[in-house]
Amino acid sequence: MKRRSNGEGSFTQLPNGKWRCQIMVGYTDEGKKIVKSFMAPTKAEARKKMQDYLVQEHPVDENLSFSAVADLWYGDYRTEVAESTYWNYSFTLGTLKGYFKNKPICKIKQLDINRFLDYLVERGLSKSTIGKCRCMLLQIFSFAQDNDIVLKNPVLRAKKVKAKKHVYKKGAYTSDQINSIRESLPDDLLGNSILTLIGTGLRVQELLALRKEDLAPDGSWILVNKAVKMAYRLPVLGTTKSERSNRKIPVSGQYQANVRYLREHAGEKFIWTAARDSGLFTIEEFRNRYKTVMSKVSGIPYYPPHCCRHTYITRLQASGVPLDMIRMLAGHEDSNTTLDYTHTSFETLQQLVVSLDKEAI
Repeated sequence: MKRRSNGEGSFTQLPNGKWRCQIMVGYTDEGKKIVKSFMAPTKAEARKKMQDYLVQEHPVDENLSFSAVADLWYGDYRTEVAESTYWNYSFTLGTLKGYFKNKPICKIKQLDINRFLDYLVERGLSKSTIGKCRCMLLQIFSFAQDNDIVLKNPVLRAKKVKAKKHVYKKGAYTSDQINSIRESLPDDLLGNSILTLIGTGLRVQELLALRKEDLAPDGSWILVNKAVKMAYRLPVLGTTKSERSNRKIPVSGQYQANVRYLREHAGEKFIWTAARDSGLFTIEEFRNRYKTVMSKVSGIPYYPPHCCRHTYITRLQASGVPLDMIRMLAGHEDSNTTLDYTHTSFETLQQLVVSLDKEAI
């Protein structure tokens, strides 16, 4: 059985001053590695011998463009991920193809990858977005290498850029602000949904996937086992964000009336039932309605819907709930994620400092 070398090679300077380059070029029938060596007076010459060998043994098609190979990889990758994830990848793929276009993929070098990453930083893209681009490039070139389209993967040793972490306006509502929200919101499906988000920490994707039977008749719990995702610009019913996101959330007494309202006014298919065939609302549709009504609440800052989840977690922390328990209620994979959602208020810190006065007595 034969396997491709990774095209990088290992270099050693020998006692006599010469350089030796070694690469693995395959395996024997017994499974032992086959290693080929190249000797030269300098490291550059040894590398040149190795590259000449690879070109001779594995000729590449110089006419294949980056975009053509990227499309081949994208089509082949379809069966490995969920449909919604596959569709979301198209945006990252579009960024890569927009930059490299029809440049022959075999002529793209490490320096070209570095320049592309710098280009993303200059555009002000987030660290997360740049990471996704780099990861996809790595997969595309690995695919090309495995199929003898390129000799080596230039992304492997590309530089790590220090992009600014994307910051969006986030925060947590205080108890007084929650009271103002409760007094100002209409007593309808939207108003009760917003209060349910604040009181249970649901993600919007989870809220839009709820059916009547997922809510307790008395409003004391909510069962989460599905989430709305987007695929080809349409909402689809999919799995939750992770296995731990499948959970049964107990609802505190002050929010049980809101949950009961949702159950009693549920649509035919889902709590939020849209006119389209699937019956599912898109996340953007809900966000727009949320923004319209929350922007009218005076005396409070406007936070996006996900900050209702920040509010829930922050209030649990302020009440002294252990971090592991908060993680279970929120459906996070680990406690570090939960910590990112906490926004300790000045009032909470002030109460902690009071303990010093008690010690002085």
